Amino acid sequence: MTSQHQRSLDLFKDLALAWNDAGVGWALLGRYAPDHTFDDDIDVVVEPEMFDKARRLLEQVVEQRGAQIVQVFRHEHQAFAAVIAQVHAQVFGFVSIDMSPEFRYDGKVLQTGAELLQERKLADNSWLWLPNDSAAFAHYLLKSAAKKRFNEEGRAYFNSLTVDPFEATKAALDAKAAAQIQTWLSSEAELDSDQIRRSYSHRYPATWSSRWVELQRFWLRARQPTGLYVAITGPDGVGKSTVSQKVFGLTKPCFRAVETSHLSVRTTAMKTRPPVQAPYTKGARGGLGSLLKLVVLVLRFHRLYWRWVWPHLRKHGLFWSDRHFGDFVADPERFRVRLPLSVRRLSWNLLPQPDLTFVLVAKPETIQSRCSEVSLDQTQSQLAHYEAMVTYSKSLVRIPADQAADQVAYALTAVIISRLADRQRARGWI
Repeated sequence: MTSQHQRSLDLFKDLALAWNDAGVGWALLGRYAPDHTFDDDIDVVVEPEMFDKARRLLEQVVEQRGAQIVQVFRHEHQAFAAVIAQVHAQVFGFVSIDMSPEFRYDGKVLQTGAELLQERKLADNSWLWLPNDSAAFAHYLLKSAAKKRFNEEGRAYFNSLTVDPFEATKAALDAKAAAQIQTWLSSEAELDSDQIRRSYSHRYPATWSSRWVELQRFWLRARQPTGLYVAITGPDGVGKSTVSQKVFGLTKPCFRAVETSHLSVRTTAMKTRPPVQAPYTKGARGGLGSLLKLVVLVLRFHRLYWRWVWPHLRKHGLFWSDRHFGDFVADPERFRVRLPLSVRRLSWNLLPQPDLTFVLVAKPETIQSRCSEVSLDQTQSQLAHYEAMVTYSKSLVRIPADQAADQVAYALTAVIISRLADRQRARGWI
């Protein structure tokens, strides 16, 4: 067990003990290992009448342990995944605690809280509550059927439960699915997951009520997106690409997916960044050409935002831009334009802004040692402009990049985690 995994388990144990002491009825859902280890994604069902109390206790335990709730995803009606960040020795670790008063999928109620908690049992560690085997079998079966996900780990889990698989599956789905599940569990035979899914869809069809619940959830996502729009910029050779990849890995548990762009071009599906001509090899455009370039850039950045960024933020994603319109403001030579700073700044205000823009700066000698394609004079000029740009908005954050890439990435991650935690505190529980 890793130290981070142990810290996640310790936090969950503290939460479980707090719930037990307060008389909150709850149980762990999903596969349970005999050595009491879990993934860093923990699903629990809480009795509906005690849900608000359970949530408040979660917040108290997180605060007592010096951790922070950085995200709360509402992935089903009244089902919330709280992503909790802990830091130890400059290493961030995350655990997601998924709380729900019932089991829903696509807005449909598959099991009520009463069904999941009826005759729950206490594990031999005296603090962990589990559903009874019949409820656990039905839960895992329905979840697997809804996602068409049947694997060896699931087969081992089903076989560990003391239930009649045929009767349990028949009660949850139908006799045809029951025969297939029984054969699959007792042999190495392949399972027709499409047939199981059809049985599931027939037993639990979409209704107007479930569609209305999903519509409400989608509206909430549009009104309060939990994604984050981040841009990273700075002089040539400051180390943006290397740092970006490290930050993706460090912040991955906080988001459902990552999208990327270079300036106004989405690069997520590209194996490499599109080739770019050396930006300083040609002279600047004239006045009319510079204005046309400005108009084109503004339109392209608006297209990027409304076509890719905004939908991704609604899906709990991180959108990361390697360079942004701020580069046009700070480094007009790169875009071969001759426009006053006041015009460039005014055009910047016409665009949807990233939630955070990291401006990486370093000593000229450090940058030159990493990238000698730009002259020392150009590097010094770029640095002066980027240093000045940091003062334009509170969303711009200056990050010294002289140290190793791991340290720079940690500094960026710390700012992202702090920003997420502040936003979550301001919004409150969804």
